[in-house]
Amino acid sequence: MPAKPERYHHGDLRRALMDTVLTMVSERGDAGDVTLREVARRAGVSHNAPYRHFADKEALLAAIATEGFGLLTADLRAARGGAADGRERFVATGMAYVRFARRHRGYLAVMHGPGVAKGHTADLQRAANETFQILKEGVGDARAVDPARARQLGTVVWAFLYGLTTLYDNHQVPASVGASAEQLVELGLSHFFRSFERGPA
Repeated sequence: MPAKPERYHHGDLRRALMDTVLTMVSERGDAGDVTLREVARRAGVSHNAPYRHFADKEALLAAIATEGFGLLTADLRAARGGAADGRERFVATGMAYVRFARRHRGYLAVMHGPGVAKGHTADLQRAANETFQILKEGVGDARAVDPARARQLGTVVWAFLYGLTTLYDNHQVPASVGASAEQLVELGLSHFFRSFERGPA
């Protein structure tokens, strides 16, 4: 019996596999139970086809996470470039993060999920560091911040943005709060910025 023809040509197989995973993760919320065999089936290729491009599931997730961090970094840079002053840059950075999270839930789930370590590849580590560097720059816009503390405060900002958007996306914020995710991000980051400007008590 002749082999079943594959839906994708060799040149776009890698893209097709990544897009399939992103769709699956968007449907499920994470990549925990995603398998390469299922990815291949949904992409319409043989179960061995993914191994032409990826050694294993983690390598596939690492490629997606690397791409996601690159897209997020570009969005954050663009948002900061259009702002007039430090506070506006800081808030614009957070708003860009929220917009990215809303548009690219699949990417975000892979980027911050347990399925792949940031150090899995040099490219992924570099891409993640570039994104985090922008958050540090945002903290640094408040001139009183000690550069040595910028990494710690950048982590606080990242946790705030990721946590808030995740709560909203999971419908865990009661309507009685009376504000959108974007409104709370602007409120929270404005308070953060004033606190950073004042420096440690």
